[in-house]
Amino acid sequence: MRTPTVILALALCVTCTMAEDKAVEALKAVSEGTQYFATNFFKQVAAENKGKNLISSPLSAHVVLSMAAFGAGGNTAVQMRQSLHMPADDVVSKQGFENLIDTLNNVENVTLEVANKMYLANDLKLKSDYKQLTSGTFRSEASEIDTKKPAESAKLVNDWVKEKTHNKIEDIVNEDDITTDTRMLLLNAVYFKGKWAKEFKKEGTQDKIFHLDAKTEKKVPTMFASGSYVYGELPDLKAKFVELPYENKDLKMVIIVPDEIEGLSAIQENLESFNHTRLAEAGSERDVQIYLPKFKIESTIDLQKPLEALGMTDMFTNSANFSGVSDELLKVSKVTQKAFIEVNEEGSEAAAVTAMIVVMKMAIIGDEPIEFRADRPFYYMIKSRDVILFQGYVGEPTL
Repeated sequence: MRTPTVILALALCVTCTMAEDKAVEALKAVSEGTQYFATNFFKQVAAENKGKNLISSPLSAHVVLSMAAFGAGGNTAVQMRQSLHMPADDVVSKQGFENLIDTLNNVENVTLEVANKMYLANDLKLKSDYKQLTSGTFRSEASEIDTKKPAESAKLVNDWVKEKTHNKIEDIVNEDDITTDTRMLLLNAVYFKGKWAKEFKKEGTQDKIFHLDAKTEKKVPTMFASGSYVYGELPDLKAKFVELPYENKDLKMVIIVPDEIEGLSAIQENLESFNHTRLAEAGSERDVQIYLPKFKIESTIDLQKPLEALGMTDMFTNSANFSGVSDELLKVSKVTQKAFIEVNEEGSEAAAVTAMIVVMKMAIIGDEPIEFRADRPFYYMIKSRDVILFQGYVGEPTL
């Protein structure tokens, strides 16, 4: 018997501000969940991706997986909800995601766009409650595809992703991913473009030494800026950090540089030891001279092993339970994320798309200016208040 599939794809970005108490609490609960997930997610992703550079969006993955989790049942739901740190109260969780998405789409002074979409096999009977959830809570529109025409269906999906990420993400799925077994594609697209609150002057960019490791170095285009920035030291991590605000100062890029040239791995292994509160406590406004390489990164990440390591195992097997989505028996066959980031003198541009393919399972029952040099492999993240939108590392700056 053939196994119908569901494909989830996404890319996304986030920020938080709400007025009403209940809305604020719901948004806070979901935001805290994304923060806990982000740390564990990136640690596993970095462990599975040993390349020179990496860009990922924990938020993008969190949203698409949460959409799926709302349709899960039994142990599948338990594993997903625990791994995603979703609020136990569904009312709070739904309101939190709804507020999060709406808030992100109304951020001023930067371009921040979040969009969700469902593509359904034209013979799939989606449960009405799940359709209402995705259209209401996740603001997701639904369209039908003819899975007997894989090339045409893949083009529809990729055109949508390309549009929503301003041509930065392409080909999240290919025609081989779509067969007559494909039942559904859930997509979330996130796009961010922001100018620095204080731009790096182009005439200040010069080729500077970047240490690839203790024995190897190369010259790379390095930007320079000086002024008042939040700077801090993390002695237990043997690292220092600086925050670069965008024009909307709720959004920042945080650069964490190890004291040792080959100290990046220690930072990645101990990400859980610091959070936004820790950074806020460690940082203060200082007069800082910043040297930061320009860089551009594109990553394609297979998320199955990282998600399994986080505890989401059943959804990839015939034990999967997505009974809240459809009466058909479904399981996840593939989760892939594509992400892009470019950092230059004017600011940053980033996008992420996570594609999750679900198949139908077989029927089985102070003082002097501080010099901050990012001249060795370093970790970075773009965050909106307490929500990490994008994170990664730079081991060899490339353009």
